[in-house]
Amino acid sequence: MKFAFIDAEKVNWPVLVLCAVLGVSRAGFYAWRRRAPSAKTRADLELGQVIAEVYERSRSTYGSPRVFHTLKARGHRVGRKRVERLQPHRTEHAR
Repeated sequence: MKFAFIDAEKVNWPVLVLCAVLGVSRAGFYAWRRRAPSAKTRADLELGQVIAEVYERSRSTYGSPRVFHTLKARGHRVGRKRVERLQPHRTEHAR
């Protein structure tokens, strides 16, 4: 989480300063950037695309419970909390 924050904020602050403030090494940050995404991250990206497709096909009306049940009906082994975490959220203009 710290490395992701550094990656996002490096346009505003030097990496050296961010690493010092967060108490991590620069070498650790750059090693993190070179590392391939984990299997869980890759699986979350794939499932996130499926969740987004279900959500969009519902004209952005399905909440996480309905998306969860749709995925279960399609044979996906997924938990309700994971769907909640990966589902796109409505924006202010969608009210």
